[in-house]
Amino acid sequence: MSELLPPETLTRDAGIRPCFDLAAPSPILGKTAFLRLPLADGWKYEAGPAEMRAERNLILRDQMWVTRGKAQFVAVHSSGARFEISLRVKPWKSSAGSDSTRPSSKQTLHRAEDERKASNSVLGRLRLAARPGSEKRLIIRCQRTEREIEIRWSTARGTSVTKRTEAGDDLKHLMAACQCH
Repeated sequence: MSELLPPETLTRDAGIRPCFDLAAPSPILGKTAFLRLPLADGWKYEAGPAEMRAERNLILRDQMWVTRGKAQFVAVHSSGARFEISLRVKPWKSSAGSDSTRPSSKQTLHRAEDERKASNSVLGRLRLAARPGSEKRLIIRCQRTEREIEIRWSTARGTSVTKRTEAGDDLKHLMAACQCH
């Protein structure tokens, strides 16, 4: 009997890195996940179920994922910098081109599981003159769950410029490393 493996070793990301599941309570599987955020030294996340709204869900590998919904949370750096983060999840399907432009099955196997695009948000650009810590945006389009996750973040009020710049690049890397499924 000692040859049995514990269940946590059977998960896809077992032992790779610790993570924080941004999730709302669900009566079916216990929670409905929006996103899996990496835990890094010096960072913690503050999230409450009241700030999350999941409208539609999808079950994938014994975990329920939000396919339409919104969430807000705060990422706090050890320097004291606080970042307000909001998510919006909606359905998305990759565009199917014509047969001549469609990649072969061999190319499809090596295709990335998600597409990511980072930019300053339109509202952030408009507020750029009024506030130095402009709003950033990351869009993740997941092939597996067929959903688009828009992540927006900006510094919370009261965060000093030195704290914001010290932690800002780290937060950008954390958001880029989050997992969509």
